[in-house]
Amino acid sequence: WRCAICSTGRVTSRRNAGLRAGLCSDAADGERDSNDRMAMNEAIFSRSIVSFQVYVTDHFYLLASSRLTSSPALNGDAQYARLEEFRFDQSSCDDLVIDRRSCTIRPALPQESWSCREGPDRGECFVAIACLGIAQLPHESFLVLVTACESAGRLPQGELRRVVKAKVLPMGPPDGPGLDWRAGVAIGVPAGTSASGLALGDARTRSLRQFKDLFKSGWLIFSEDFDVTHTQQRLADAQKGGRPEWDERLVWNLGWLQPFARAPGLEEARRRFLLQPVIFGFAAVATADVDNVRVDYGLIARRSRLRTGVRYCRRGLDDEGHCANFVETEQVVRAGDAVSSFVTVRGSIPLFWSQDDSKDWTQINPPVKVDWDEGGGEAGDWLRHAEGMRRHVIDLRERYGRVLVLNLVDQAGPEGRLGKMFRDVFTSLVEGRGGLRDARAAAASLGEGTVRVIDDQVLVKQHPGARDEESDLDFFDFALHAHAHDWQAGQQELQDVFGEDMKQIRSCQVFLSSLPSRESKAVHVLMEQKGVVRVNCIDCLDRTNLAQSVLARWVLGFQLECLGVLDTGERRRAAAAGDALGAPHSVH
Repeated sequence: WRCAICSTGRVTSRRNAGLRAGLCSDAADGERDSNDRMAMNEAIFSRSIVSFQVYVTDHFYLLASSRLTSSPALNGDAQYARLEEFRFDQSSCDDLVIDRRSCTIRPALPQESWSCREGPDRGECFVAIACLGIAQLPHESFLVLVTACESAGRLPQGELRRVVKAKVLPMGPPDGPGLDWRAGVAIGVPAGTSASGLALGDARTRSLRQFKDLFKSGWLIFSEDFDVTHTQQRLADAQKGGRPEWDERLVWNLGWLQPFARAPGLEEARRRFLLQPVIFGFAAVATADVDNVRVDYGLIARRSRLRTGVRYCRRGLDDEGHCANFVETEQVVRAGDAVSSFVTVRGSIPLFWSQDDSKDWTQINPPVKVDWDEGGGEAGDWLRHAEGMRRHVIDLRERYGRVLVLNLVDQAGPEGRLGKMFRDVFTSLVEGRGGLRDARAAAASLGEGTVRVIDDQVLVKQHPGARDEESDLDFFDFALHAHAHDWQAGQQELQDVFGEDMKQIRSCQVFLSSLPSRESKAVHVLMEQKGVVRVNCIDCLDRTNLAQSVLARWVLGFQLECLGVLDTGERRRAAAAGDALGAPHSVH
């Protein structure tokens, strides 16, 4: 069973095989060739959106921007035509021929032609604007072609777009058992098929329908102007050392592009037809006047393709330190000729744990199950958790700098026990002012019950307040459920967690730079973000949304101050004025 989204890793059960139910248990494909990735990154970066025609035969798909002798005028992706023959007029071209049976990809040859007079798919053609690659679903593979997109707003580097419509064309012979790519239903099932065979047909139908729903969701975001996998700060860093490679954690169609990366001689065709990195998440840009200054506010969330899945089906870590439901969220503020951004991240509690609702799916909160190594002794029980969390923290620190953990789970019950375990393992790894101990030493201290817990006044109480001494790795508890009855006061107490005037957050800083002008394309970086807040609850949904909203609203005032729109007094008055979010009606 292959992942239906990134085509890497393996789906561990039928239940997790659907688009919304877990997708891949280990989406990291260590066998991908780094040279292929670099070639692909170079080949299709800065692709402009230009429509092209797709021709369907019994054996091939042709992606053609060149003129064909039998090519009709097509206006819009809904219009189809039938042709009896395709033939190129010119002596050379960079169009693509995709073999349906072998999944091989090659350039079209001069004067090449195909007969389309027989077969169920003969001579069909339509208009597309980009190819996302070849996606491998649990039962078969599909060529994915974008036929419509819409604007999601504009950032300083260019336009953001979201996919709103796509065609999925089946790879393989058209006359065998498979799926009707127009209707999204199983076809070619012989009479007298067994119950298990019919069930497989139903599973294939559901898989395709869920897959096609993805392209109607608006969750696939791209830009023809810049690499959307990178934050403003990473894009600015790239100008110093040339074009950056994609952030592969966030390239949702990475696996789909590999067949094109491996095919030789397709450099120009890749630039022409393939869509540059697509992220799975959210993007929106709004404009407002603040003290007669135009301010553009953008919000972009990028979900990791590693250890993907919905709540209950995917929790905790894998052995590489990737956590479930990991999302990088960036708020971008532009005023005049300067831009500022601030990044936070969220992710499942970085331990090996699960919530199994298979016995009773009606349970709102299935029991929490922590995975322990059998027969490993006390230190051995802890070692896997310590090693996994250490890898996770190292990755965060290398990417973002200082790490502030904000843990929002309850302080009692199953959540409290899991939250305490998170805190204990984390603090056992911290050494000095942010160093990391060896995982074996941390596991030994946990097994012996000698965990060095930082000041109880800071870590255990529901309303801790911040330490005066700063560390590269800090942990803060805040039981958000306890404040649902008075959220206005709860917001203030959440801000107090990070010290007076959010001292801990301010120490992480924000990114601030000038923008290129007509006179100079140079970007002058005035400030860099040096740390990140990692937020989690159990689901990384409602409570995490609320907490990140509070932080984002406060940091927005700080960003406007850095951009010269507000002065310090105005920013503090704005932060203290009222409750813009309202009381939380539901926190989970």
